[in-house]
Amino acid sequence: MRRLPAFAAILMAAGIALASRVELDGGSPWLSHPVALASGVLALLAAGFAATPRGGVVALLIGLLLGLPAPLILVDAYPAAGLALPGLWLYLIGLGLTAWCAMDALAEAGSGGGRRGSRLGLAAPLLFGFWLLYVWEVLVVGFGVPQILLPAPHQIGHQLASQAAVL
Repeated sequence: MRRLPAFAAILMAAGIALASRVELDGGSPWLSHPVALASGVLALLAAGFAATPRGGVVALLIGLLLGLPAPLILVDAYPAAGLALPGLWLYLIGLGLTAWCAMDALAEAGSGGGRRGSRLGLAAPLLFGFWLLYVWEVLVVGFGVPQILLPAPHQIGHQLASQAAVL
């Protein structure tokens, strides 16, 4: 299980280093958005630490939490960029592997008996549900899927909140 977080860190590093076709001067979108770059590098470091013998589920969760803002920042800055951002999608795959490792570790911890196992029993399914909504948001906005075909989760939430009286 130690190899998967290391592979995730390698994918995230490759995604950050990969050039894109969205900047006019051929520059990296990561360098144009320092908060996204910082988020990506911190997630990369945490995933790399999780691959060491001292790393664990806490390092995976920290890496995941630190890495979540980067794709959202980039798809917000470059909506419907799609395949022009190959580094972003490679980074997202690495982040997905980090989420997978975290879910696996949480499921193992939750399956144990005792008080600790009962407290962690729902952590893996909740993380899985959150991850599905997150990937849905990034993919729909990043590839510019028309709202009529598949609205993003933030658009659905906005409509639910604004139409609460009717519902």
